Amino acid sequence: MTLTAVIVDDEAPARKLIREYLTEFPEVEVAAECADGESAVVAIDRCHPDLLFLDVRMPGCDGLDVLQRVRAVPLTIFCTAHEQYAVRAFEVSAVDFLLKPYDRARFRTAVERALERRERPDDIAARLTRLAHALQRGRSHPRRLFVRSRDVIVPVEVSTIEWIEAHGDYVLIHAGENHIAGQSMNALERMLDPQEFLRVHRSSLVNLRHIRQVRQTEGGRYEIELRSGAVLPVSRTRIAHLRRWIV
Repeated sequence: MTLTAVIVDDEAPARKLIREYLTEFPEVEVAAECADGESAVVAIDRCHPDLLFLDVRMPGCDGLDVLQRVRAVPLTIFCTAHEQYAVRAFEVSAVDFLLKPYDRARFRTAVERALERRERPDDIAARLTRLAHALQRGRSHPRRLFVRSRDVIVPVEVSTIEWIEAHGDYVLIHAGENHIAGQSMNALERMLDPQEFLRVHRSSLVNLRHIRQVRQTEGGRYEIELRSGAVLPVSRTRIAHLRRWIV
């Protein structure tokens, strides 16, 4: 019986290594290879793979976004260089979690474990759901972000961020100076402390510390004025979230 697999990793050498190691499993055929989460969602929904090799940290749509957006979750083996995610994965008995750099023997064990469980899709889906929730609970809220600025990576103190704006495939971080980041708005929203940052629009995430005032406009709409003078509209779908902070 031929099984299909999708490989998702933003690093080409990592994808090539998985392909190489999969040659030990002639029953597994690679149906698609993706370098980012957005294309992974499309490929998974199109190919309906039996196996998914998924990196956790990727620019734009990350691994958790992928799992939340696909119509059906395949047997998933996570691949990451970040040990904190691996610990959480084992705590909830995930299919498997490969911590980079891994060798051929460790890869073989992961695939064999996934193949043994392929007859129990409901069990796997439940485990993956618990994994996604556990990873989200396990994330600490950073006090600084590191973003690219030309040819270097610079630290940005989270407290200095006024607001974050969706800008095409990227986001624009307004923190005195403007910085372009490759993360998706959803990924940054999960990363930052919800007690300090409020999503007021599909394309706007605001630091509550930098709000000067909130105004209600004609028609019952709201807008936020920041200390810098920037004025941001609050979408109708986000008004209820804003009202939770109004006493």
